[in-house]
Amino acid sequence: MLKHLYPCRSRSVVWMLHDSRRPRIARCLAPVEHLIQPVQHHITSWMDASISQIAPHLFVGNVKSSLKRQVLRENNITAVVSLLDGGYNKWSHPEYRAIIPEDCHLYVPCLDSSTMDILALLEEICDFIEIQLSSNSIPQSVASTPQSVASTPHSVASTPSEEWDESSLQLGVETPREANVLIHCQLGVSRSATVAIAYLMRKRHEGLDSVYPEVRQRRKVKPRDNFIDQLQVWAAVRYEVWEDAAKTTPKEQYRGYLARRAVRLRAKGLTGNEPIGILNY
Repeated sequence: MLKHLYPCRSRSVVWMLHDSRRPRIARCLAPVEHLIQPVQHHITSWMDASISQIAPHLFVGNVKSSLKRQVLRENNITAVVSLLDGGYNKWSHPEYRAIIPEDCHLYVPCLDSSTMDILALLEEICDFIEIQLSSNSIPQSVASTPQSVASTPHSVASTPSEEWDESSLQLGVETPREANVLIHCQLGVSRSATVAIAYLMRKRHEGLDSVYPEVRQRRKVKPRDNFIDQLQVWAAVRYEVWEDAAKTTPKEQYRGYLARRAVRLRAKGLTGNEPIGILNY
């Protein structure tokens, strides 16, 4: 599914969703043009890191919270789910991977739009979060981080927005950490909140009316109407949108959502989750 819709265009190596039950690692090779770097810097330069714990071991934040190593360490974040319309070059840097290894980072190309279908992806996203939280502790080791890189952190930043806080990097230290997952989008308001709510609904076997107010008490979130509609379907299908293991036949409630979405797609001249690609932020 996504491997056909979203061609990779960054240097990052991250988990990607595809059409089987398990995520695969997609290697992203070609860089994006240097011309877009000033625009990329502007995207994060104006915002502060914002992160909120909404449940034990589960956090929701904006994109800046996912890029600041100090924020990740202070909140003991061991895994990240990124719901964005583009990726970040910083993900592939050794300093970042010392905190969030490749197999603990799930990137989901996702637009905050009235036509984005996230229902088909929720099972794999929730499975990823469940796997990350299944262990009692995760060994933290940054001893393998090259000293030359750690001692000159600013020399490896590809844009001014990538701030390297070397004081938070302790070489040669290995201590156990509890597993904590950060789910983030651009602002930490709509897409990331939708996924966090969906995960808690499935984990607790509770409905939207129960989980949404609880999350909203802990962070000012507001999933767009399209995502609220999908969360209601998520509850109606009991957290499984497909009739069959091959995932070819949607359940009745999911078919209903797809029909409503099709009307919006036709009005916008779209055909589905349009190709987004990974930008080299």
